[in-house]
Amino acid sequence: MHQRARPLNATPVRPGGEYVLYWCQMNRRADANPALDFAVDIANQLHLPVLFYEGLTCTYPYASDRFHRFILEGVPETARRLAALGIGYTFYLRRRRSDPNDVLHRLAARAAAVVTDDYPTFIAVRHNASVPPKLDIAFCAVDASCIVPMACFEKREYAAYTIRTKIHKLLPRYLWPCRRSKSSSVFRRASPSSTRPSRPPTLQRSSPPAKSITPCRHRSPSPADASPPKSSSRIFCSTVSPATPPKATSHPRTPLPDSAHTSTSVTSHRSKSHWLPKAPPSSSNS
Repeated sequence: MHQRARPLNATPVRPGGEYVLYWCQMNRRADANPALDFAVDIANQLHLPVLFYEGLTCTYPYASDRFHRFILEGVPETARRLAALGIGYTFYLRRRRSDPNDVLHRLAARAAAVVTDDYPTFIAVRHNASVPPKLDIAFCAVDASCIVPMACFEKREYAAYTIRTKIHKLLPRYLWPCRRSKSSSVFRRASPSSTRPSRPPTLQRSSPPAKSITPCRHRSPSPADASPPKSSSRIFCSTVSPATPPKATSHPRTPLPDSAHTSTSVTSHRSKSHWLPKAPPSSSNS
């Protein structure tokens, strides 16, 4: 087993799978991503392509327009970089609670193995504990967040001065340029089905985006392979095409006076205080 990876179930790799699925939960990037590299290594051994799945839902704690806009703005660039590596890309935006929430299960039903991010907090730690037992497929989590893997430290550290020396000892072993893994089998999008969705998803209803999102359809697995909940026909997902994300809620900010922007350094900015309110004249008895 890879030094950064750990299995989350005891299920073997599924024979006859169409691809290796990388479920990107936290490390949303195509470069310097050991979890994606691990998925590519498995796929190359099996002579299969890799499908990069990235989802965004509205039901997790602290979901906000600003955070979602940050993620959505990176979707076109992620798609371009993955396409250059021969890796497929599927992005699913769940805008309402009534929207389907079983996309991962339907994608996993056609995969040979699933690889995801190993992350000790936020929603990933709950997903990694609840999802693998529901899938009859090999499921691995890979630490792609730390230069020195978390598995190198067996006990919890409570202060920087205790863990710093341990990290420094291991840096020569792990601090190397990241390799750029390329899939030997290029992912091919499935041919369009005769049954088309009545309405493809959009990022925003009120103001239509300047560029459209291309819907990608995957055929539904058989009832024996699919996981709950029950849902109708197709997976709606946007891939590759650049899209304009919804406008985030802006908060008013008080602009600085012009003189504050013309300062050439921190020192000069502090010295030029003529734009600040003048202090009231001090009273003197002399």
